[in-house]
Amino acid sequence: MSKREISSLVRLAASGSAARTFNLIAVMIKHGGSAPYGNAPVFRSRALNRSIIVKHRLRPNEVELFPGRRESATKVIIPLQVNDLKLGARSFFINQRGYGRVFEELEIVE
Repeated sequence: MSKREISSLVRLAASGSAARTFNLIAVMIKHGGSAPYGNAPVFRSRALNRSIIVKHRLRPNEVELFPGRRESATKVIIPLQVNDLKLGARSFFINQRGYGRVFEELEIVE
């Protein structure tokens, strides 16, 4: 990740959840120790429960990742270290070509 992308990730996480952002890191930090959260987390995957999910406007170089033409996609950002977002993250788009393989590579499927 570039310095610009990392600073953007830090700002995104700090802004909390909004109409186009679902900050599961903030949810985990706030409720992670509670019994209800432990018994019924948002996802079964630990990695997804520590992610930031964003409705993302595709850049020209990202459009080719999808079959067909589209302007936006859901982007899942998984930080390398939840406590230090400056270390960067890995990301993928839902329904991008081969995204099932990306799940396996990131060990999201548990």
